[in-house]
Amino acid sequence: MFGWVRSRALYVEIARFLVLIAVILGVIWLLGSLGHLDLPFIITVLPLIFQGAAITLAATAFILPVALGVGFLVGWARFSRNPLAYWVTTLFVEIFRGTPQLVLVLAAFFIGLPLVAPAGANPQVLAFWVGSFALALHSAAYQGEIFRAGFQSVPTGQIEAAHAVGLDSWQTMKEVILPQAFRVSLPPLGNEFANVVKDSSILGFLGVLCIVLCSRDLAGWGRQIAPLTFNVNTAVFSWVVIAIVYFIIIYVMSTIMLAVERRLRVPGLEAAL
Repeated sequence: MFGWVRSRALYVEIARFLVLIAVILGVIWLLGSLGHLDLPFIITVLPLIFQGAAITLAATAFILPVALGVGFLVGWARFSRNPLAYWVTTLFVEIFRGTPQLVLVLAAFFIGLPLVAPAGANPQVLAFWVGSFALALHSAAYQGEIFRAGFQSVPTGQIEAAHAVGLDSWQTMKEVILPQAFRVSLPPLGNEFANVVKDSSILGFLGVLCIVLCSRDLAGWGRQIAPLTFNVNTAVFSWVVIAIVYFIIIYVMSTIMLAVERRLRVPGLEAAL
């Protein structure tokens, strides 16, 4: 029965997504029919936009695992009773959470890139990954706080009971704390994942950071496409199309996270989610 309910919820999400796409395409066709948009131009630049989407997805695919891994370790260290680990990770969180992403990316380029660039390497490609790593650390600071809050949501009595029956710290984390903390952390993690996709657009506006590759993600292609047409409406709408692509990526990601939440939901613990 529960499998059928989950399947029906998935079908509803897919149907809602398809209806939304149909509405968007209908509005685009209507504006083109009324002469407010240069549809042939939009069709011409679509391959460039899709290429930019691929670059954005590549950056996101790199940022998310790094941020998730570092964020988990940071959250665990701030939850632990080790004073040194607590203060080091607290300093990390305060620095990276309190510094704007643009400043971090520029610092990674001007300071970090010369330190890691091997001889003969492509500086544009390295700049892209160094900038992505800076964004990953920024997200890790937020995810560390999300995990810390998730760990702290587990009642202290359960942790003490686990130690009382002979479980060590690692076994307690694995068997008692982590399953509950992960469920509590999923919704805010989903929000942070969506922010990562949007924050990756910072790379596209930094022509000084990487002239070729970074300027060709979704936001970078928008800067190059808009001046190609003298139709102001079409130039503006090219950014709207790019925003729609961002929306589609985030919508799909949010739907997957929602499906994971439903899959891991435990009867009786819905209030914690």
